[in-house]
Amino acid sequence: MIRCATIGLRNRGRALTREAQACEHIEVVALCDTDEQRLQDALQDAPGAQCYTDAAAVFANPDIDAVILALPNTLHLTLGEQALAAGKDVYMEKPLARNVAECEALIEAQNRSYKTVMVGYQQRFSKTACQARALLAQGAIGEITSATARWNRRAAAEFLWERGDWFLDPKISGGGPLIDIGVHKLDLCLDLIGYPNIDHCVAKARYGIGKRVGDKRDKNYAIEDALDAWLFTDGIDIRVESSYFRNQEQEEYHDIEITGTKGGIRLDGFGEATAWQVNDDGSITHIEVPEIKTHTALDHFADVLLGKIELRPTPEQSRDLQKIIDACYESSANGSRLIPLDAGVLV
Repeated sequence: MIRCATIGLRNRGRALTREAQACEHIEVVALCDTDEQRLQDALQDAPGAQCYTDAAAVFANPDIDAVILALPNTLHLTLGEQALAAGKDVYMEKPLARNVAECEALIEAQNRSYKTVMVGYQQRFSKTACQARALLAQGAIGEITSATARWNRRAAAEFLWERGDWFLDPKISGGGPLIDIGVHKLDLCLDLIGYPNIDHCVAKARYGIGKRVGDKRDKNYAIEDALDAWLFTDGIDIRVESSYFRNQEQEEYHDIEITGTKGGIRLDGFGEATAWQVNDDGSITHIEVPEIKTHTALDHFADVLLGKIELRPTPEQSRDLQKIIDACYESSANGSRLIPLDAGVLV
């Protein structure tokens, strides 16, 4: 049994604690937060767990094997390094860090420690993702030619305002909807299409609505309302959309659509995968989607620690994803200039 501690007990930390408790090979034996009330409330999710208000005490406990970090992005590097130096395996809520430099530092710490670092891109392990992965492996839609990854909200969810002011400050969070929700779709999309080399990107962020709404709440909303980007490869063009504020008809939608030389696949964020082939007359023949048994990201983390499977995503993949995010923000900040990326990205 892997003895685990959750550090950070707001909404996401609580959810991860419950998910960990449901894993066959994980037991949450410790909880940590600077807020005593959050600690007491979280005991509902892990009865009998030891309670800490100092992460250093968690790291010093030799009876704890691994930690789940559900913290503001600005703390990922510091506490990630401390956990690894203490010999703990780390499951970290995305992103790996706020920028590429911090990602590199965490990878160096991981290499020194010989421990595991997994970033929680949970959508890789969803039912629709596994269905799409199986169909793509069969060549059901032919050679992939394009992909679209979208997560758009008409207005920010209420819990955005409850996360704490750090989340609204790009210097602390690293950015807004792109690095928070859009990155989930981008990560899954790249995973499904086989990590093509991203040569260039161009992006445009929009601001204004969130600041107006934030001012009415006495909140300093400094992140983007929305960011749209194009990523270019040798053979596949990728469109990325993300927003907290976009004046669309639907309250929220998120999906991935991948097209190829024979047909396409769509992963509806609220439903199942659908797949089709396009006939010469333009009509569509739907492809049967297989039933697939799935497991959670924390199940995967446990299986990695037990030596059953190889880690995905690797910290290096998470770093390369951050390179794309950084390049998107750079492009937008420079008048949507075309930004070249290193040839090694996502190899």
